Amino acid sequence: MIDMTTISKVPVVMFVGKQDDLAPPSDTRWARDQVKTTVYYEEIDNFDHASFVLGKNTSYVDTALTWAEKYNPIHHHKKKAAEVSMINLWLY
Repeated sequence: MIDMTTISKVPVVMFVGKQDDLAPPSDTRWARDQVKTTVYYEEIDNFDHASFVLGKNTSYVDTALTWAEKYNPIHHHKKKAAEVSMINLWLY
């Protein structure tokens, strides 16, 4: 197990599905509170674990891209920057 209180240099953004049985909000709230570098936390209604990959609702993506751009700025064509930022976001 990773001691999440030792995470001190990486900004963390968390999107949580309120109906997620694999990472329920009660667990993710605990994780959020352990990680002192959490810069954003959002619980999303009607989302489960697979919703982030397979769901039709992608309303969280714009917010995710905003955070990715803030901590990983790319100064290219705007569309290209969004594509690259999204790839980097998933790698974190």
